[in-house]
Order: sequence, then C-alpha cells, then structure tokens
Amino acid sequence: MEMYFVTQITKEKGSNAYATLVTPKDTLDGAKALFHQICASVYANENIEHAIIEVQDFYANNVLRPETIIPEIVG
Repeated sequence: MEMYFVTQITKEKGSNAYATLVTPKDTLDGAKALFHQICASVYANENIEHAIIEVQDFYANNVLRPETIIPEIVG
C-alpha cells in the first residue's frame, strides 16, 4: 500500500505558535499537487512569517525536497 504524508508547518506574524497539519494522500501525484498548492498559498499570504512543507512516504523518506519559506528573506 502506497501512502504519502504532506506536512505543513506555518507561523503567522505576531504569533508565537506554529500551526501544524499532516494530510495523508494515497497517490504521489495527489501529494505533489497538495505540496505545490500549499507552497503557492504561503507565498500569497503576507501574514505568514515562516513555513515548512514536505512530503514523506510510508517509510518517512522525503519524496520531495522539503520547502522552507521565510517570505521576508526570499521576497
């Protein structure tokens, strides 16, 4: 059984808390689509201070290079 986990960790400006979400996907294409959707959303949201997005398989191997986004530095 193939299973992929898309992990999203975000921190908004003015907050000391990180929000975390893990979404299971049963196809790699579905996991990739969600990964890119989350990345686009983070770049479009000026309230995000820091984000980490990654996709792991059932064995905890990263199947996409994790993306760390710090908008003030990259934008």
